[in-house]
Amino acid sequence: MKFTNCSACGKLCIETLKKLCQACFAQREENYQTVHQYLLKNKGATTIQASEGTGISLKSIHTFIREKRFIATDFPNIGYPCEACGTNVQEGKFCGSCAMRLQKEIYVLNLSRDRQAAVEETSTYRTKRWK
Repeated sequence: MKFTNCSACGKLCIETLKKLCQACFAQREENYQTVHQYLLKNKGATTIQASEGTGISLKSIHTFIREKRFIATDFPNIGYPCEACGTNVQEGKFCGSCAMRLQKEIYVLNLSRDRQAAVEETSTYRTKRWK
């Protein structure tokens, strides 16, 4: 049995996958149920409206969404901000347009790196500079 500090309150507790003590875990589940009940009653609510309506922090709601505890098809207006542009997303770290842009940038970088490697392989070595 391993012990660790609770990631929420800092108290010493038995280590679990969530790294929360029982009290914080129970509070977190209660917060989830509160938000879930609010969203069931207000299907079109956004993440901000859910936070304001329940008093649960946006950070907590974003965590629930990232953990996929809310099904996107059931609650289409909830999400968390894209890490690049801030657009609302429901899964992953980036929205579709930012993900495409990053893929293109990676492709271009890999292409230029491969071209540079090909040039270095085919270039001749000179030991003396000719004038």
